[in-house]
Amino acid sequence: MNPKSDIRGLINQLHRNADLLEDAYFSGAISQTDENLAALRSLHDARIMAPHRNGQYRLTRRIREFFDEHTQRQQRFAIGGNLTDEVERMEQLLASLEEAANAGRINELDLALDDLEMSLFDIREMIEQELLQFEQVMHTRFSNVKSNEEKRRQNDYYLKRADRLKSVLEELNRESLHERFSNRTLGGAGLTYNLAIVQQISKWSAAQLAISRVFTEYMFKFRHIAEATARMRAFRQYLKTHGTARLEEALEAPSARMLRVTGDSSPLMLNLADEGARERLAIVASSLKAIKPKDVTMRAVGARRKEAMPEEVEDDTSIEQQALSVFLSVVDSHDDFLSARQWAEGQESVDVPRFLEHLLSWTTMETSDEYEENLITDDLAFAAAANVTIGDIELCRIV
Repeated sequence: MNPKSDIRGLINQLHRNADLLEDAYFSGAISQTDENLAALRSLHDARIMAPHRNGQYRLTRRIREFFDEHTQRQQRFAIGGNLTDEVERMEQLLASLEEAANAGRINELDLALDDLEMSLFDIREMIEQELLQFEQVMHTRFSNVKSNEEKRRQNDYYLKRADRLKSVLEELNRESLHERFSNRTLGGAGLTYNLAIVQQISKWSAAQLAISRVFTEYMFKFRHIAEATARMRAFRQYLKTHGTARLEEALEAPSARMLRVTGDSSPLMLNLADEGARERLAIVASSLKAIKPKDVTMRAVGARRKEAMPEEVEDDTSIEQQALSVFLSVVDSHDDFLSARQWAEGQESVDVPRFLEHLLSWTTMETSDEYEENLITDDLAFAAAANVTIGDIELCRIV
């Protein structure tokens, strides 16, 4: 298929799904049904729509910006052209949502929450596109570039981009941002942050670490190649300028005879029986400085970076954590799903909403394949206040 037919096919696809794209643009996201399942998968393969949450799909960032330009739709805060700018915009939207929630401006909460959630999903899309481009570059190994100098320059460029991606991931995973999104007055912003960012951060960090390691290896390889190429060019220039006769004279000099190797020559050995050789060896050995090992503390991949962390951190002994330990022991002895709300309501000292939020945070951040959970949200509360309220969490031990 040639590029012309690719463009024609894309235009036809946009035309066939015009109603679907219009609904997704004005409503923010559309749900997957049996009728639009094939169309949504086709649009996703064409990078026109991207997965949202709860089986929904939304327009990709580039398509949405194209529609915004056509409709002259104004966006709150300037949309940047790179990942760093989008993270800064997300924090501005978060500050705007916090201000509206603290001031009690209910009519502004819906718009502020929608803009913030869309920005979080845009950041996830941009990070995944960045990692995909890195993988394509590593797969080709700069095969489309002929000169080693240009390959070295491109490798340095992508290595700096990988370092910037690392900084962005650390910003998204810092402790203060987790605390801001855990504020219950922000409605469903915390759930969106966990879904779009927190659940992906470990995978992104591992991929970024592997990418940086590969580009660093390329950097040293290109550096060795450049040094060897420079020596070869200097030697060729020497022969061109002075000829082989001058080279033979240089090789016949006493200082260069040790470099000449004949077929029956034996390797040079240091004669330690000679007192002068031992003295020279002692001088060289005394001039060498001992290499001090460098103390490096590696942070675990995906671990959250604490700001101004104290030397000693006390264990979490809150009531919710103690109740969680008791609840997990009950789940382990139960054969089927156990309702966290029903169990918490039967405990006198347990605050049910706080316990459900603590359990949701624990299942999001720290569970492995040992438990299976079902999150039940309160649809009536969502329709009334545009917030996502945790109705119940059912937990079951995987045998």
